[in-house]
Amino acid sequence: MRQFFLTLLAFAGISCQHPGLPKAPSSASKVRTLSSTTSRVPYHTPYGDDQYATYLQQRFSRYLGKFPTKLEKKPASFPLAENIPPVLQPEVAQWIHYFKTKANRSLRQWLVRGDAIASTIIPILEAQGLPSELFYVAMIESGFDNHACSPRQAGGPWQLIGATARLHGLEMTPWVDERRDPVKATMAAVVYWKKLYQQFGDWNLAIAAYNSGPRTIQDLLRKTTPEKFWTYSKGKVKRETREFVPKALAAILIGLNPEAYGIRVERDPTLAFPLHYAYFPTPTSLPQISRDYGIPLAKLRYWNPELIHGKTPPQPPFLLPGYPVRLPKKIIQTSALPLLRQQSARKDLPALQVFKRI
Repeated sequence: MRQFFLTLLAFAGISCQHPGLPKAPSSASKVRTLSSTTSRVPYHTPYGDDQYATYLQQRFSRYLGKFPTKLEKKPASFPLAENIPPVLQPEVAQWIHYFKTKANRSLRQWLVRGDAIASTIIPILEAQGLPSELFYVAMIESGFDNHACSPRQAGGPWQLIGATARLHGLEMTPWVDERRDPVKATMAAVVYWKKLYQQFGDWNLAIAAYNSGPRTIQDLLRKTTPEKFWTYSKGKVKRETREFVPKALAAILIGLNPEAYGIRVERDPTLAFPLHYAYFPTPTSLPQISRDYGIPLAKLRYWNPELIHGKTPPQPPFLLPGYPVRLPKKIIQTSALPLLRQQSARKDLPALQVFKRI
């Protein structure tokens, strides 16, 4: 009986450990993507190529459509770095000192990773009208490690637990864990952040709720006001939540201007994250793609962290001609890869619309 429940939990996807792949016939890698002659949208989207951006819009519109496209009033805690509650300022200063001393090495590693992935995450936050500073909340959560997994089985750069991930549009299967995909995970995080801000009307309270869960914060607000929350909540919330907000605010201040705090960030071009996709219509392993097209396997795994076992799923996502595998644009367009240049644009795809700021 115990083994039965362990197996059930594994397939429920509530942990960062995943079951083995279902059996599938092996096949040669066949790649389809947009042809260079395909009409393109005349503007850049932060979500990848136009076909993939359309797919994301169709997929997450049911979640984002629940929120107004424009805020009724400018949020009082926006921008975050300029609206730190006075009662938290001493704690923020303590965390800044901690990051500059004991955690200096870790912080530098996080900022180097963040520099490489910022162009992937920040444009999505900005396109959705969210404070770009929330980017550094992901740094505190995971250190920008797409494979990060907490003791509570939260996963990915935004450290979403399984139930929260599914509730906000992500899939977790024996093949993929979309919490690890920085684009899809950020889309789900956007939905969650909007939900939290709609509930609390204050980004600092939303950050606290992101850590503890909204019910904890809501229960405390029944006994006090948002203005007195930080004084009242002392000793009434777990230490992790109490420390999380000043820790995040300290990370935001340092991340926005690390040189001002004596921290120099060296760029690592090897960590660059491409936003162009080739579409593989059948289950294809990353080692096979590596062999066929001369791409280092470690790079393929880094660019496609959501593929649990390094193999694309047997069925492509709806609205796409195959499973999207991230590859650099120059590799997709090179004449040495004729399969990658095959026409595959779907005629039934709706026209792409730009996500509007809230």
